[in-house]
Amino acid sequence: MSGLKGFLAFAARAALICLLLLSIWPAQPAAAIPASPSTEGAGTPPAGRLSNLEAIRLIDDLMMAGRSEEAAEICTLLLESSDVNIRVEALFRLGNIFFIRKEYDKAVAAYLSIINAYPGLTRVRLELARTYFADEDYERADFHFRLAQGDTELPEEVRENIELFLKAVRSRKNWSVTGSFGIVPDSNLNYASGEERECISTAYGLLCRDLPDEDAGVGLQAGVRGTHYLKFNKNLGLKSIAAISFLDFEQRAYDDDSLYLAVGPRLLFSNGEVSLQPTYSLRRLGGREYSQSYGARLDTSFDPAERWAVDVGLAYFQTDYADHILNELLRGQTFQAYAGLRYMLTGKSLLTAGLEYVDERTKTASFGSRLFGGSIGYYREFPLAFTAYAELRLSEVRYHAPSLFISADAEIVEARRRDRIYQGYLRLANRRWASIGFTPAISCTYTNRDSNLWNYGYDKFRVEFSFQQEF
Repeated sequence: MSGLKGFLAFAARAALICLLLLSIWPAQPAAAIPASPSTEGAGTPPAGRLSNLEAIRLIDDLMMAGRSEEAAEICTLLLESSDVNIRVEALFRLGNIFFIRKEYDKAVAAYLSIINAYPGLTRVRLELARTYFADEDYERADFHFRLAQGDTELPEEVRENIELFLKAVRSRKNWSVTGSFGIVPDSNLNYASGEERECISTAYGLLCRDLPDEDAGVGLQAGVRGTHYLKFNKNLGLKSIAAISFLDFEQRAYDDDSLYLAVGPRLLFSNGEVSLQPTYSLRRLGGREYSQSYGARLDTSFDPAERWAVDVGLAYFQTDYADHILNELLRGQTFQAYAGLRYMLTGKSLLTAGLEYVDERTKTASFGSRLFGGSIGYYREFPLAFTAYAELRLSEVRYHAPSLFISADAEIVEARRRDRIYQGYLRLANRRWASIGFTPAISCTYTNRDSNLWNYGYDKFRVEFSFQQEF
């Protein structure tokens, strides 16, 4: 329970800090759409003797007649209206005009200006998703189409069209790239337990040593992940993944860099896909090679029903360590299995849940373990372009064999280690301040490990100020 209480206290502090920092972050100008749309109003006629509502109808008539230039001019005038509904309708139609002209970046900007203020407007979100699709930005198109599915008032024909778009996204996507860079303060880089001393009772009395204090630090992180889909025919292709990440601290011993590669066949079916990939990973710690892994993974994603998305996967790999002593202790095989789901709760929010199993078998059995984990998360979009994602995770780790440990009573005992890990994650971002496709975000992570061995537990806080691609 101490871990859970620690997380709740952390979450409250982190939320206040994140909201404060985001509130003072300098924003870039965006289309002005204040407050919330009210019922229809007349406002001041922007052109001649036409009322605002008559001007909106005129825009529709001009667009039907193919006279988009004149329609766009009236839209621009109506953006100065005192009626928020008129401004929203004009900006929406301006986005439609940009879409017709295939000026997709301008159309996205118009639709996002509305969604940032009113994330519950599903009609606008659908046009945003359709624009991303037309611009071949299939990852974002998929996300917004799925989020729109959460609107329970969608007509049946619209739901059917969304399903068709999602199938087309799956078959047409050819590549995606995500990246991030930022600053990472960490309260406990060395996973210190916080205990002061460790002692052994001997015939000459207690023999003691000081345990390390928590070593805090601030690091710089950068990473990029790319996925490429090569199509052989309608249903068969090749999926390739390459990812590289760097996490560098002033204390060089805590630098953590990694490389991941995977490539293998990908098969599409009616409502999902499956891929099988040989994998390779390389990890460097403290500026030196730490380990290499070789293996394979099987990943499946599918939509079992409307508003649901499921991911299931298996992985197996062999790990070798660069250090000879570590290799003699830790070399071995790892088996992983996971299952995750997303449920589109509303047109602006979704729930996530996941299960994980990891069996790590090492050459020295007492270092190997089984992990059983579960998580639950919630994502929501808010006015003023804010998005938030919160997740709670609980893991149970049981080691395969007992080993010798020093007890709190200064005795050497044989025990099998068991850990329970509580983790909370909170991420806040704001799309309005996006620059060259990256969104500023603040991520806060709290980790508590509660162990049956007195000096193996720890608390750890990590805050990441970064620019990331949108969730």
